[in-house]
Amino acid sequence: MENMKNLIEFHVTFATDYSQLVKMVLDPEKLSAFETYLEDIHILKERFSYLEISRTQNTRTDSLVRIAMNQSSYIVYMDTRYHSPKSLFVMLRNSYLSG
Repeated sequence: MENMKNLIEFHVTFATDYSQLVKMVLDPEKLSAFETYLEDIHILKERFSYLEISRTQNTRTDSLVRIAMNQSSYIVYMDTRYHSPKSLFVMLRNSYLSG
């Protein structure tokens, strides 16, 4: 998040798989490593807008996240490395418009 706020790109998405979050919470060693991320998120969250996706839309969202993970884009995943630039907004818009 710290690096993203300095980029010229204005559409940035942060995503994580909840199952991985649950695994971290259940494992004290992994949870302590995640605490740094939580501190950063808490400090920097005011600089970003927030979009919540309901559970009923989760199937589509999961599919879109899987597509996005295979694309080059400004997306930071909690469990993977940084990817090179590509607009996620266009993929989401096209997917939404196609039904």
